[in-house]
Amino acid sequence: KGRILAVDIKPMEKIDNVDFINGDFYEKEIHKKIISYFNNNLDVVLSDMAADTSGNKSLDSIRTGELSLLVGYRKARMAQRTGP
Repeated sequence: KGRILAVDIKPMEKIDNVDFINGDFYEKEIHKKIISYFNNNLDVVLSDMAADTSGNKSLDSIRTGELSLLVGYRKARMAQRTGP
């Protein structure tokens, strides 16, 4: 049976069969909580994250790009621990 974990910096309404960590994905402690939650057994990372917008398209694009790179980096680190 699979497990689903949502992580968000903002509070979230309860969803059946979904656990939730309220925190900033940029923080290493949140990353550690994710690893611990899945007990180093993670198959899929699905992200719809986007940085808060400022109205400056160039800045917003850079911020969202950085966030996407961080998700990819953290997923790669998790995969090293859990296997392919």
